[in-house]
Amino acid sequence: MAIRNTIILFFSFAFLSSQNRCTVAQKWIKAGYWYGGSDFPIPDINSALFTHLICAFANVNSSTYELSIPSDFQQNFSNFTGIVKRKNPSIVTLLSIWNGQPETYKSILGEAVNNSVLSSMLTQSSYRKSFIESSVKTARTLGFQGIDLFWLWPNSTDLSNIGTLLDEWRATVDSEPRNSSVSKLILTMGVRYSPSLQSVSYPINSMKRNLDWAHVVAYDYHMPSRENFTGNHAALYNPSSNISTDFGIRKWLSGGYPANKLLLGMPYHGYAWTLVDPSDNSLGAPASGPGVTSDGSIGYRFVRSFIQNYGYGARSVYNSTYVVNYFVVGSTWINFDDVETVRAKISYAKEKGLLGYNVFQVIHDDNWALSLAATGTRVFGDRSFSGRGTSLSAAAENFDGDAPIPQVFNPIRSYSLDWSKRVRIIEGVTQGLLYLQEYSNFTIIHRDLKSSNILLDDEMNPKISDFGMAKLFRKDVNEANTSRIVGTYGYVPPEYARRGIYSIKYDVYSFGVVLLQMISGKTNTRFYGENEDLNLLEYAYDLWENGRGMEFIDPFLDDSSSPCKLLTCMQVALLCVQENPDARPTMLEAFSMLKNDDSLAIATPERPGFSEKKKGDMETASSSQQVLCSFNDSEVSQLEPR
Repeated sequence: MAIRNTIILFFSFAFLSSQNRCTVAQKWIKAGYWYGGSDFPIPDINSALFTHLICAFANVNSSTYELSIPSDFQQNFSNFTGIVKRKNPSIVTLLSIWNGQPETYKSILGEAVNNSVLSSMLTQSSYRKSFIESSVKTARTLGFQGIDLFWLWPNSTDLSNIGTLLDEWRATVDSEPRNSSVSKLILTMGVRYSPSLQSVSYPINSMKRNLDWAHVVAYDYHMPSRENFTGNHAALYNPSSNISTDFGIRKWLSGGYPANKLLLGMPYHGYAWTLVDPSDNSLGAPASGPGVTSDGSIGYRFVRSFIQNYGYGARSVYNSTYVVNYFVVGSTWINFDDVETVRAKISYAKEKGLLGYNVFQVIHDDNWALSLAATGTRVFGDRSFSGRGTSLSAAAENFDGDAPIPQVFNPIRSYSLDWSKRVRIIEGVTQGLLYLQEYSNFTIIHRDLKSSNILLDDEMNPKISDFGMAKLFRKDVNEANTSRIVGTYGYVPPEYARRGIYSIKYDVYSFGVVLLQMISGKTNTRFYGENEDLNLLEYAYDLWENGRGMEFIDPFLDDSSSPCKLLTCMQVALLCVQENPDARPTMLEAFSMLKNDDSLAIATPERPGFSEKKKGDMETASSSQQVLCSFNDSEVSQLEPR
């Protein structure tokens, strides 16, 4: 059974727009940086989510002014284009050049910066010629289709000379001898969020003539390493200040730079501050410096991990005024972009008529959640899927958000999400867990079973994936204990979150959550009920207990012709997510109940774990969480360019 070349997240669907995108002349650019010095493998990049990928960064030799690739990066740069095209043959790759991490970091912090190699290169025509010719040659040799200049905070002298460089660079590219199978190199440039700051202005006319696009570096506005108060590092709007993305974009457009040559930069990183007074956690609150990492920078993957480890039961808060996300726990204050923020920024970029977006950097994404949100795709379970409708094209009409859903991945034909299809998925997942728990030579506990870790092939047959957190046991061992909590918020059972205890009942609990999502089409990251104060499990239990279970179930599902009944699935799922792991069924018992085995009576479930209605439990869990959970700071404090 062949799995798609691209990772298909469980019920993560790419929908075609209701309008015919082929009639639109302007292509929507979905670009992203990948840092060549990272330990994130190139084959793991989901290039199907992008139209352009930028390999970063090449350096400039301080003597010859020719382009040079760091020796440690050489193999990655050589293999980059070939590898990412395996998943997406239409992907366009660019080689990025920058002025070096030390000088860039100083400029970000507002410190005095010595003239960089790039600054020196600009001063003489012979230096520029060496730089330009070597950049074109290097890009062609390594198989790149474009060149990107990522030069943050050039000074006034630099900017006056950059216009000349761009003129000469474009002339060289245009005159480059090519065969018919090779297209003209793309030229792009990273620019500050505003075209004029501190009496320094970009050469807009030269940029319009010579660049295919400029991408606005719309982040790092406020950083804990340079400011002693909390701040939004990538706010789209700011009612009380000009330091915002919207202000900068409007400046670029009013200054004459065309919207269809401008990309919105989006950060896949955030910043953590250490509050002076934990009770004062407002925007602009006094801070004593960075939190979590040495400089406070923290990639989105690790933001999610931090929230999961130190804030189990709590969620980040989306602020629509600034279009940002916050998470606060104890004295740590984190500002970052989550899926809600990304969707709002994409909608903004389309409203302004921009060419697309460019993310920095793709290695920080968590299960491609941000990239999926940027493309208009929803992830069933982990994000939001309405569950209404019986085909992909019909379901697309029920997604929330204002942004139109773009045409993407290779068109995926519509699948009918009727009950028979969902039963096949449920049975496949059940059989997979049975093998791990019962039939394998070892007992295997997955510890991260969730909807996005279930892959579907062309026939909608499921396979459980991502065993990076799995544990193996001898058949005579029933459970174990850990001091480091891993897993995904919403799928982790209470005994593990509170005491680090895990057994086969861990995966049973996670299966119960997935099963509730399957029959309802609802996400487990929202609240439900009349007062919207119930999590998904509580909401399901209250409806079932009061004989109103059908209100929980997707109204478009019909089980009349199936031996697997919806209310039976709901009852089994509620048994699986009970507080007491001993009360949960084994997967073998769950399988028998789902198959409607008359010889096995189905018990009455108790209230699920993490229920707010269980007196004292949530308070105990919250107060003990930081003691029980560990977090590997060394993972997130490794210095990488932001």
